Amino acid sequence: MRQTRCVQVSARIRPPIMLLKYFGSSLLFSAVCLILAVVAGAFYGGPVTALAYFISCLTLGILETAVSLDNAVVNAKYLQHMNERSRRWFITWGMVIAVFGMRLVFPVLIVCLAAWTDPVSAVRMALFQPDEYAYHMEESHHEVMAFGAAFLLMVAIDFFFDPRKKIHWIPGLEHIAALIGRFPQAEVLIATPLILLAALLAPTENREILLSGFGGMLSFYLVHGVKDLLEELDEGMKQAVPDAGRLMVGSLLFLEVLDASFSFDGVVSAFAITNNFILIALGLGIGAMFVRSMTIYLVDRNTMSKLRFIEHGAFFGIAWLVAAMTLSLYGVALGEVIVAGVAATIIVISVIHSLFHRSQVEG
Repeated sequence: MRQTRCVQVSARIRPPIMLLKYFGSSLLFSAVCLILAVVAGAFYGGPVTALAYFISCLTLGILETAVSLDNAVVNAKYLQHMNERSRRWFITWGMVIAVFGMRLVFPVLIVCLAAWTDPVSAVRMALFQPDEYAYHMEESHHEVMAFGAAFLLMVAIDFFFDPRKKIHWIPGLEHIAALIGRFPQAEVLIATPLILLAALLAPTENREILLSGFGGMLSFYLVHGVKDLLEELDEGMKQAVPDAGRLMVGSLLFLEVLDASFSFDGVVSAFAITNNFILIALGLGIGAMFVRSMTIYLVDRNTMSKLRFIEHGAFFGIAWLVAAMTLSLYGVALGEVIVAGVAATIIVISVIHSLFHRSQVEG
């Protein structure tokens, strides 16, 4: 009896410990970011400002985590086909790029291009002239959204219109998409009219949206081409010098660009909550860390194979993200809460359906 009771207690304790193993570093990082937000608020305006900074940072972190669920699933999809060394590289150095590159360098780069200023002046503007900084970020909103939406559109089309795809979550819709995908250059024939239509119907900045949209589409093909080329070279080198631990540069490059593309809307949309550069970096950094933890969890626990439709849910989430980013070009701001909520709901539904399907097959 005592042994049975010990086993039951151990079973109850194991899941929280397991989750702490994967998410402990993210929780610690979040605590540090929230403390820094409070300190910054106290420095700039006292206790009331400190509380406001804490709430803003926490809100940004939660919303970025929710809207990035599909990001974690897509990362896991590609990582599961990489060797151990490449996985470790992405989870460590890739995380540095995600947190510091997209959350710190990218917003400064946007202001540099929008205001035609140098990085030092852009950083000074971000820290000490938040209103002017926010103005330049908003000025670049259409170009950034069009580029990011077009790139993610290509990612979604590449998945849904893949004629080799065997598993379909929405049978009729996905079967038709896979059938259309057999047509030569189907991705270009689908994406080009959509980008042209989005640019023509936009009330302002039609030319900028068109150029940015085609830039996003071409970037997808450029990165995909470089990835395929490097993978072919890597395969040739493996035949000459076998090395199971070789760094898969092509796949890592594609995954880094794909991971970065998920951040476009988050960086720009964060200004709906605050125009403080420090808070945006801290809040979005929290979300990036949780994406890392979720990615590691999905890969280590082999969740992608256990949950049949979670990958589909992630790509439907990407399609929703593309729609939300496109609507913002017409002045329709759905808000971070709605965007994050719908994306997270799609993922949750795909998980529930996957569990139901698994129980039916095993039962």
